[in-house]
Amino acid sequence: MPPILRSLLTLLPILWLIIALAVLKMPGHRACLAALAIAAASAVFAGLFYASRVVHVQVEPNFWWYNFCGALWGMGVVIPGMTSSSVMMALGLYQPMLEGLARLDFLVLAAALPGMFLTIALLARLVTWFFRRHYAVAFHGILGFVFASTLVIIPAEYTGPGEMALSALCAAAGFGLAYFLARMEQRDWEQD
Repeated sequence: MPPILRSLLTLLPILWLIIALAVLKMPGHRACLAALAIAAASAVFAGLFYASRVVHVQVEPNFWWYNFCGALWGMGVVIPGMTSSSVMMALGLYQPMLEGLARLDFLVLAAALPGMFLTIALLARLVTWFFRRHYAVAFHGILGFVFASTLVIIPAEYTGPGEMALSALCAAAGFGLAYFLARMEQRDWEQD
């Protein structure tokens, strides 16, 4: 797939967010400015896609980048659906971070754990408040994050048509399983 097409595909979730959150309004509600902030956050993911797949940005792991990774993990704990691993993969930090954690490297632990715990402490109440006060905006924002971060980790190169077909089959099986489990959960709710 040409890099320009991949970049354009990355913009789809951002356009969806802008339309769904800033333009379309529920009766009696005004469009929320937070929608634009969420769309901007999705633009960050699009930028990470561009950085990792088109210009191949690799950052040098150090204390501050590991602290950033810890903050991302904290956001992944607090914000439902937020995936921190795709951001770390896009920056080339995922593998060094996991290797450092596996070795119990003091630099990685001293940077990542405080970043994670501080982010959890600062964001937990804010996210809860936001979901209570602006559920639709929060829900659509999270959905935008999930779409945008999924685009970052989709493989762009295959060794041949067999691998491409196997990947499509696995994706279809995963979708089918998720759909089946959602239907089972819905039946359980209806029975209660």
